[in-house]
Amino acid sequence: MYKVIQSSRLYEQIVQQIEESVTKGSLKEGDKLPAERELALQFGVSRTAVREAIKALQEKGLVEALPGRGTLLPVASPTRCDNPWIASSGAVPQVGLPGW
Repeated sequence: MYKVIQSSRLYEQIVQQIEESVTKGSLKEGDKLPAERELALQFGVSRTAVREAIKALQEKGLVEALPGRGTLLPVASPTRCDNPWIASSGAVPQVGLPGW
């Protein structure tokens, strides 16, 4: 009679929005995400939720968190495509092209 209620966690909603930003082109490979505190303000959530989202994105291989440098979207290697954003798009990296 009733449908199961599914609620997503805050960090999952943050992950989804960041993924959508990449898909729409607002974020590109090599871009740096805003600082944790700034993201928390923009999303209206705690820094803990942002940390969980970044951890989830890291586990998917979609961002790299570098201590002291911030969180970056990885750039594909010129010899192989190790960037999940590009790998999932079906694009084939070619040596010598800028950004690949």
